[in-house]
Formats: sequence, structure tokens, C-alpha cells
Amino acid sequence: MAQLVPVSRERHAGRYWRRFSDLFFVAKASMAPLVARELPIAALNFPSAFAKEKDRYTLVGLFSLFPGQNLYVSPEGKWLADYLPAYFRSHPFYLLNRKDSSEMALCVDEDSGLVVEDKGEPFFGPTGELSKPVKDTFEMLKQAEQNRQGTQLAVAALDEAGLIIPWDIKAVSGDQEKTTKGLYRVDEDKLEKLDDETFIKLRKLHALPLAYAQLLSMGHIRKFARLAKLHEKVASPDIEKLFQDDDIFKF
Repeated sequence: MAQLVPVSRERHAGRYWRRFSDLFFVAKASMAPLVARELPIAALNFPSAFAKEKDRYTLVGLFSLFPGQNLYVSPEGKWLADYLPAYFRSHPFYLLNRKDSSEMALCVDEDSGLVVEDKGEPFFGPTGELSKPVKDTFEMLKQAEQNRQGTQLAVAALDEAGLIIPWDIKAVSGDQEKTTKGLYRVDEDKLEKLDDETFIKLRKLHALPLAYAQLLSMGHIRKFARLAKLHEKVASPDIEKLFQDDDIFKF
């Protein structure tokens, strides 16, 4: 379980951290949050969808239809796509809200096994400032958070326009069939019939590219069956077979 601790001179000066060398730390993450800025390239690699948290929808990348499974992490801990979500790339660093401030704090996961006492990259430089790699990661996380706020506004606008609907996916294996619930997608038919006023409003909020990219990404669901077979065989992916047609998933 992650132990996120704010990075501070008192706790981390003189200590070091290491970059992750495998993706086993997300091997059980069936989805991860995405921001609009990364969606165009993410949509070319894996499905995206909307997940509902309390009373609002959030944009997520989808890596499996079953909780506790990430089909895009190979048995060797490698990522089986050309794009790795920003939420994973910053590991072991994350942003958390400060209890006594509206600002966000840079935190590090001290249970990651990547915070060490020597033979790594320093948290702080010789004059007491954050080291350049840590500072760069902090800036990346802050930019991602700013984009997340804009993404949430765009998603809320799609919801307000009635464009987010349930995405029930039927997984078929032999004579057994399972329907996955709790995922949502853009209503393509309603998107095409938007009135001018709503269309312009969504365009101004940059919600239209998000909607089209989400729809485009849905076809990657067909990869899940092949990726599952690769995991069963504990083998490296056969790229040619990965992109052959397979009707195991219906949506």
C-alpha cells in the first residue's frame, strides 16, 4: 500500500530515489486517470472511458474489464503500448492537497522501494533546493493538474449536454458471457445531432476533441482478449496477431 509523504528537507535531505525499471507497481490497475492533453496519443494505444466518482464523471484509460488486472503490463513488467499515461510516469512522485493550504504538495511513495539511503538520485541539491529531476517532475505534475481541471470542465459539459451514457461491454468466452458495468462512453448518435448552441459551447470548452478521441479509442477493447492470452502463455506480444479481428468483445 502506498505511503505518500510530502517531500521536505527535514525528511529527505541526504536521501535518494531511483527511477522505476518495471511496471509491476501498476500491474493491478485496471484503469488510470487521463487528462485531455494526452488523450490524442492515448486514444491510439488503449481504450478510454468515463468512470463515475460520487456525482461526477472522470476520464480514464482502460486496461482491463476486471478489477485488479492490467493487461498492458507484461509478465516481465514491460508496458505493452507505445504510450504510458502521465499518472504512471511520475511514480514514485504524486501531488496531494495540503491540509492547511489550497496549494498542492509534492509527495513521494516511501513504500515504493524507490526511496533509498544511497546509490540513487538526490532529492535536494547541495544548496538545499530541489534537485533538477525532482523539480522537473514537480512541474510536470503541476501542469498535469492544471490540465486535469480543464479536462473536468470539458467532461462536465459533455455530461450536461446528455452525451455520456452507460457503456456495457459483453465479454464472451466459450459459452459464458459477462457484462461489465460501471463504465460510460460518449453517445455518438446524440453528438451528431447537437444543436448549434450546444455544439459551440462544447467547442469553446474543448470538449469536442475529447469526445471524438474517446469514441475513436473504443475499438482497442478488441485487444483485451489477445493480451489476456499473452498473459496466459507468459510470452512477449505478437504484434501482428494483436491487431487481427476478434469478436470476443461486443459493445
